[in-house]
Amino acid sequence: MKRILTALTALIIMSTLSVKAAMFTPTPQPLQESSKNVVLTFDAMESGVAGLQGLSTDLYVHIGVLTNLSPDAWAYASKWGDNTAKYKLTNIGNNKYQINIGDIHTYFGITNANEHVNKICIIARNAAGNVQTADQFVEVYPEGLYVSLTTNPASTTITKATEITFTASATQSADLKIYVDDKEVKSASNATTISYTQTFSTPGVQNNVKAVASNSNGTKEVTVPVLYVKASEQQNYPGGTPKQGAVKNADGSVTFCIAAPGKSSVIIVGSWDNYQALSTNTMKYQDYNGFRYFWHTVTGLDNSTYYPYYYLVDGKYKVSDPYAHLVLDHLSDKWLEEDVYADRPRYPYSQFDDTMLAVYKGDLHDTYKWQVKDFKVTNPNSLVIYELLLRDFTGKSNTADGTIRQAIDQIPYLNELGVSAIELMPVMEFDGNNSWGYNTNSYMALDKAYGSPDDLKEFIDKCHKAGIAVFLDIVFNHTPGLHPWYAMYDAGTSPFYNKTAPHDHSVYEDIRQEYPLVEQHWVDVLTHWLTNYKVDGFRFDLVKGLGDSNSYGKGTETYNQTRIDRMIRLHAAMKKVNPNVVHINELLASAEEERPLGDDGQYQWNNQNGNAINFAQGKAANLRYFNAMECSRPVCSTVDYAQSHDEPWVGNKSGAATSTKMKRLGSIAAQLMMSPGPKMMWQFDELGYDYPLTEANRTDPKFMPPAGWYNSNDRKALKQNYTELNWMRRSNPEMFDKDVTPVYTNFNQSTSARSIRLTKGDKEIIAFINPGSSTATVTVSATRLTTANSNLLSASRNFTPTLNGTGTSVSVSVPANSFCVYATKAVAGVDDVITDEIGNTACKVYGGTGEIIIEGEYDNVAVYNMSGMMMPSLNVASGLYIVNVDGQVTKVLVK
Repeated sequence: MKRILTALTALIIMSTLSVKAAMFTPTPQPLQESSKNVVLTFDAMESGVAGLQGLSTDLYVHIGVLTNLSPDAWAYASKWGDNTAKYKLTNIGNNKYQINIGDIHTYFGITNANEHVNKICIIARNAAGNVQTADQFVEVYPEGLYVSLTTNPASTTITKATEITFTASATQSADLKIYVDDKEVKSASNATTISYTQTFSTPGVQNNVKAVASNSNGTKEVTVPVLYVKASEQQNYPGGTPKQGAVKNADGSVTFCIAAPGKSSVIIVGSWDNYQALSTNTMKYQDYNGFRYFWHTVTGLDNSTYYPYYYLVDGKYKVSDPYAHLVLDHLSDKWLEEDVYADRPRYPYSQFDDTMLAVYKGDLHDTYKWQVKDFKVTNPNSLVIYELLLRDFTGKSNTADGTIRQAIDQIPYLNELGVSAIELMPVMEFDGNNSWGYNTNSYMALDKAYGSPDDLKEFIDKCHKAGIAVFLDIVFNHTPGLHPWYAMYDAGTSPFYNKTAPHDHSVYEDIRQEYPLVEQHWVDVLTHWLTNYKVDGFRFDLVKGLGDSNSYGKGTETYNQTRIDRMIRLHAAMKKVNPNVVHINELLASAEEERPLGDDGQYQWNNQNGNAINFAQGKAANLRYFNAMECSRPVCSTVDYAQSHDEPWVGNKSGAATSTKMKRLGSIAAQLMMSPGPKMMWQFDELGYDYPLTEANRTDPKFMPPAGWYNSNDRKALKQNYTELNWMRRSNPEMFDKDVTPVYTNFNQSTSARSIRLTKGDKEIIAFINPGSSTATVTVSATRLTTANSNLLSASRNFTPTLNGTGTSVSVSVPANSFCVYATKAVAGVDDVITDEIGNTACKVYGGTGEIIIEGEYDNVAVYNMSGMMMPSLNVASGLYIVNVDGQVTKVLVK
């Protein structure tokens, strides 16, 4: 098959790899704006779409243009599904179809004389619109003399002796010449086309074939390199131990390295060489510990410049670098909002658009100046974790445009809410720009749809300043096909993947976990995020799929020692970087399997969504299972939650009126937060988020809470309950640790009034809960709490409780669906550590790690400790402080 190039782009495009001929071929060619009787021919066999091949029916196009006024977005596009004659691809046999465009400006209805077409954008599809090609682009060139050079076969990067026919075509009659390595081999006068055929048979040699057209209007030329790929030569990696990725050397050079077992040749193709696949950039190889690594050192790269690159493997596969810290996605980058990462490197669409690109920038992790350099999670068992999806947590409703920068603005809100950790759903580069993120295709790169690397660092830094840890959700079970490990092999042959998933939770391409290069990569990935981004821990998704391939003989749900061993090894590797790292598993397995992980210091997700829904519906529910010990797990070894991104929203399932619903949700929160061990909220739990959720729309962009929710008395009361309960944990961490055993009363499968009591030293906290439909008196045997030694920490809306005491018992009359929490006066509550905005000023004041943070403009500030001593600065030791900002006073807790 043939492929056409023009004088403007042929040098670059053909110097990269062309893996197949064009799906759409224009006539005439090269195509210009003034071309008449334009016809586009579609070759279904070149599309790779089986559903469009071997048909006897006609097809249709979705078609538009890119112009100088709309260079990145389709313009004058047809409506999807328009099956009128204008958009019909007529079947001409042999899997080929044609559409008659005629005059380009007339066909698309372009009337502005100052608007010029750069490309025709086109998709072939069936009549139903449910089978289609990817986006395709046909170049359209300005007026004047141009020459193109087509080749048959299309690819001029060859791996064996190959006969290639070159055809030079000019847009005007001209003197045409073809050169091979500057030697003229064919010529014609006053011609529009000539052809030349030659066999290329010398490995490792690059020949440059050039076409030149000359007439009275000037001279144009285009060059196509023909590269006969040679096998890489053996030479040890500098120092003898290969290190994958881009490594900056002391002399300023950069060594690139990729593991590619079973491969014989790799060429690095970089922007620094104008994306030419050069024989001189053939990488050396080293066989190390039974695996083949390819490496090449590049000189002259500037430390502050973005350099996109890819690897050409065995002269056939174009892949990104699995160790890249930034990538460009040919499929998705064109749709990124301009301001989300304004100074990002751009994908070179004008040169090619068929592969993921890695990006090297020497100072990528050197430019951000960290304010908090030594944050540590010191009380993990008392954590309140707030799980959020950046896509939906900020931005506009139902639009998938939430970003890190917008989330930075919400840190004061989250701090005020009392959360002590934020768990971000996957932020690593994923397929597309609208996703939950569990389709990761590059584990060390931040997805640009959320912002820049410095944006994420600033988010984490400001969270740390507010005393909030940041965890990343990560999925090691599978990848989509864009991942380099998959893309550099024929389907079903990659040693990094199982041909068939051995477990029942297969999604995308299943990774072969026992392959040594895989686990080493996981260690390197975790180390990267812990080191370069200072994250505080990870939540590992779908751990049931992280066993050895041969370990599932008795089924996915049964005890699996290889999963246990792998997670213990990963935990140990993380602790070498950060001894305080928080390790969370979504295993959801038997107690037998989760116990040894808990003993190792890991936390297991504990899904109590079913019980929470029952409680919200006024049914019997045993929420003592918010406690790991009640689930036969080691004490404080589970992250307990009523809902996560995966489960139906409890509020939506309640079925009760809003007032009753919010009270029940507050009672669920009290039972959750009163149990020992770390707890988790899902975004907007504090507002009783209750939009309908079905399996069909589960992963779709969500509606933001409307402004009215923040003014709803019922929802404001729920948010206040969460704030009070969260700060109860955050300011009294010792009450939720391993040495405090909760005493539960009437926590069984019933709707009886119930209580939870926590006691340690002179502190005691008691929750009084009434799930019933009528008022009930809840009586508790207390050891520290008395009517004289008590503070009310939290209560349901429209409930002003009275604590009564008789002997060693205390009691509260609790209305239906309500709760309250009392504590001894030694227990700090929300009033001790947080206030709303100060007076009428725009300032917010809150405690961070080792400092008091004031956001907004002010003139004077004074800080006093609880003994009345004035502090010399905002940098203070942990504890409670009185802060006076322009005459407005508040209390803050500093970690």
